[in-house]
Amino acid sequence: MQSIGYGIIMPVYCGAHLLVSPTALSDSSQLQESIRPRHHPTLSALPWSIMCGYILPAAMMSIPWFSPKFHQYLVAVWQVSPVWIVALQYVSSRVSRFHPSPRQLSSVSGLEILDQVYRFAFVLASLTHYIALGVVALRCFPARTAGPGGHAVTFQEVFRSFNFRSGAQISDMVQGAHGFFQYDQYLGSIAAILWATTLRFNVRNKSMSARQWAHLAFEIVAYTLVAGPTGSLLMLLWARDVQVTEAEVHMEHGVSKSST
Repeated sequence: MQSIGYGIIMPVYCGAHLLVSPTALSDSSQLQESIRPRHHPTLSALPWSIMCGYILPAAMMSIPWFSPKFHQYLVAVWQVSPVWIVALQYVSSRVSRFHPSPRQLSSVSGLEILDQVYRFAFVLASLTHYIALGVVALRCFPARTAGPGGHAVTFQEVFRSFNFRSGAQISDMVQGAHGFFQYDQYLGSIAAILWATTLRFNVRNKSMSARQWAHLAFEIVAYTLVAGPTGSLLMLLWARDVQVTEAEVHMEHGVSKSST
């Protein structure tokens, strides 16, 4: 992410996953195996790993009262946040091996834990979205929300970038960098939502009607407005994983009934 933007990495990753990964297909035996949670402690530790490995460094980096030199150290710590998350998950998996009675999760228990993790991620995405909207809403208090140019932050400045085909010159590097990151988010978010929509469609046993496609499009737009593009992405993946896991739950119940 530091050398190649999100708007480039996400389309490449999503396209490669849909083309070569067996988990992108509805009839793949590896799909249920990859989605089904297997170990309770490792999965339960994921929210804490994200909070300690990403949210905490990001919050520390955003505090404006530190000296510029110390702030650069905090930025360096934040830049490798994926490393901290992976390290914390690795430590969690190693520590859980010393649990006196480690157990494999059933499909029902795994579905409950999966819901908890998705719910945490959705709440986190919603909070960041609401913070951005809250800053825009405070435009009634220009003295508190003044941007680099000394004026209040508006909705258009936050969510709408300049038209790169207009030929207009940017006023400064701040505006240019901000516009770049906006287009970066546009491309990456569109690719991610299309990818998740394809994954959700692939697990269906029958094709979708025009009315069902319209309903799905409405859900995507609604969740994007409520929780941002990341929230919409999470809801699509959540629905897909729940559908796959519930099918496995029904299969297990059928096997248990036949055995009795």
